[in-house]
Amino acid sequence: MKPRTEKLVNAAFVVALLVGAGLVGWRAMSLSEPVATPEVFSQPVTFRQALERSAEQGKPVFLVATADWCGPCQTYKRHALASPAVKALIEERFIPVLLDVTQGSELGERLKIESIPATLVIKQGAEADRRVGALSERVLLEFLRRASGG
Repeated sequence: MKPRTEKLVNAAFVVALLVGAGLVGWRAMSLSEPVATPEVFSQPVTFRQALERSAEQGKPVFLVATADWCGPCQTYKRHALASPAVKALIEERFIPVLLDVTQGSELGERLKIESIPATLVIKQGAEADRRVGALSERVLLEFLRRASGG
C-alpha cells in the first residue's frame, strides 16, 4: 500500500473507532435514563401506610430503594421489576413500596440504605432480608418466594 493510502486508511479507522465509541457511550447513557415506575408500584404507598397494611393483612412489606441517577436501578425497574410474574407474586404476597432516594431520604438513612438499588423485605416492622444490586427476574422471584415462606 502506498504511504498516503495507508495514512488515509488509518485515519478512517480512527474516525470509525471514535464514532463507534461515541455511539456506545450514547447508548450506555440512554440505558440509565430514568424509567417509568413499574406497574407493581403504581399505587403510591408510604412506608408508614405499608407498615399499617402489613399489620392488618399479615403480609410483609416489599421495599425497593432507587434513584433517577442510578443506572443499575433503571435496569432493575426496566426488567425484573416490570416482569408480569414478579408483579403477580408481589401483589399476592407483599405490600409494595418504592422509595426514591434521588434527593436523599430520611427513611433511606433510617433503613441504612447505603447502596442502591436495595431490595428489602420487612416483616412485623423489622427487616427480614435485604439484597443490593439489580436482581435478575429469576433471582428476584426466588428471593420473593423465600421471603414469603413459599
